[in-house]
Amino acid sequence: MSQDLSRSKAPIAESLLWDDHGCMHPLERYRQAGVLVASVNVGFDQFEWHHVFRNIAHFRRWIERHPAQYVLADSV
Repeated sequence: MSQDLSRSKAPIAESLLWDDHGCMHPLERYRQAGVLVASVNVGFDQFEWHHVFRNIAHFRRWIERHPAQYVLADSV
């Protein structure tokens, strides 16, 4: 790893990184960049409520299938 890249990652390694409005697609990029917490957007006003609940179920199953990389926080 180049010295410039190592220096740029140092502040990240010493910080709590949190994305407050993301989606499932960049989760691996977040993880590799050192993001520790990501709040995933599962729906918004353009989706009917039953589609949102279906998305939530899908995302939960996906996270359960990747326990080595991700954990679903269900409490503070």
